[in-house]
Amino acid sequence: MAISSITSPPNIHAASVSPTLVSHQTDCYYFDHRPLVSTSTPLPECGDKHLQKKKNVRFYESSSHPGSSGDENSASTTGPLSLQERRIRNKTASAKYRAKKNQQYYEMRSMILSLTKENDVLSRQFEQMKSENRHLKSECDKLRSKMIATRMLKKMLDDQQRKNKCGPLECVSMEMDDGAREDSDHDDHYLI
Repeated sequence: MAISSITSPPNIHAASVSPTLVSHQTDCYYFDHRPLVSTSTPLPECGDKHLQKKKNVRFYESSSHPGSSGDENSASTTGPLSLQERRIRNKTASAKYRAKKNQQYYEMRSMILSLTKENDVLSRQFEQMKSENRHLKSECDKLRSKMIATRMLKKMLDDQQRKNKCGPLECVSMEMDDGAREDSDHDDHYLI
């Protein structure tokens, strides 16, 4: 399809942007990436008869165009903004920006406070666990030493009883057996 003509309405304010109409054979197309514009001249011949009957036609910019909103569209119909209107819009925009920044600041501040409190709680819990761990280790050491002392005492008592019951030859053979038993007991101490 070839583009047969590109036209723009002749009576448009110099500061506003005019729409571009492109005609493909009998169909009329409008590129809606232009701002809202009013024209009071009749449109060129195209397939849409209802557009030709209207003297005042508005073309709207695409909603996918960045920065488009209903307020901007209505403002662009009147032409360029006056200095006072621009100042008001800038003040409004800067007030919104400051409010947003203040909101972000207070949210960040409250998050810092809550994380600081949580950190304090976790630090206290950590210190309590360390203290409890030291206490349990000392209890384990005490129990281990009691077990070793009990075994040694039991062994000494068993040795004493054997010496009292046996004669001189039997005691020598028992002492040899006790030496082998001591080696196995010594290995048991490392297992505890």
